[in-house]
Amino acid sequence: MGIHIHHDTLSGSEQTAVTDYAAQVANVAERAARDLYYFNNYSGLTTVKFKRWYDTAFRFISTRRQSTFMPAIYGYAVEEYVNLSIASGNPSVPTGYRVRLQVTQGGTRPDIVIYNSSNTEIAWMDITNQSSKGHIFNKAGNWQDGRSFIAELLYPDFDASKISSGTNMGARVAAESIIRQAAIHERGLMSHLAQKMNDVLSELTERIRRGAIIYQPDVAECVERKFGVTFPSNYKHPIIKSMLQLYINCSDANRKSDARDCLSGLYGSTGQDKAAAVSYIEESKSTLDPYIYY
Repeated sequence: MGIHIHHDTLSGSEQTAVTDYAAQVANVAERAARDLYYFNNYSGLTTVKFKRWYDTAFRFISTRRQSTFMPAIYGYAVEEYVNLSIASGNPSVPTGYRVRLQVTQGGTRPDIVIYNSSNTEIAWMDITNQSSKGHIFNKAGNWQDGRSFIAELLYPDFDASKISSGTNMGARVAAESIIRQAAIHERGLMSHLAQKMNDVLSELTERIRRGAIIYQPDVAECVERKFGVTFPSNYKHPIIKSMLQLYINCSDANRKSDARDCLSGLYGSTGQDKAAAVSYIEESKSTLDPYIYY
């Protein structure tokens, strides 16, 4: 399977770094596609997509009836496995580069986006099955050009005959490890979110106490300044709403009441974009952090 490169104008060390990383991620995708057939390895694991795959595969083994959505559920589990593996630091991001997952880009959301040492976006990658190769050009957004490197990371097509009720201890250990390491990293991100959002809400409530009227643009300016990030203008408010929702669930958050007031008063009808929110929290935490999350 491996990599299908649609566009590549990189050269030298950048080309080497990106293609090597892509190859390593493709290997993880192939391992995921293979290991997931041992569905009992995913019994009791807490991630939603793994649980849904386990339930679907269990029903199939019990009834020998394949649901219409079974290949898609399997594909989501493959992507989840890869995302968690990347988030846990496997494979390692090349020194000086950054990787972000599920980044909203206009009307599309590439699975993997790579930035070079100058923080320039240089690569988009999509994780997909072999028979869907080329489907990215049917997606919304500009996959055709404007990026130095565009590739699909391919894994074998779903084959229900390979589903086994047996277990594979190596696969189970690998799945538990990536979930554990990703959870550790997520806790670090949420701690950072709590610290910065505490500062944001403290400043905003003080301004309100002094008589100011706060609107969405005021919140956005404060969040961007405190977090040191710049949101895309058309997704700014859904991202901030998602950040506030995540903040309320943080154990380190000490202004949850203010966050709820902000949500109900300013963001009642605004949509959300959790994946983008987490991505910007990661960017804020450290532009040099070799780990990433989605």
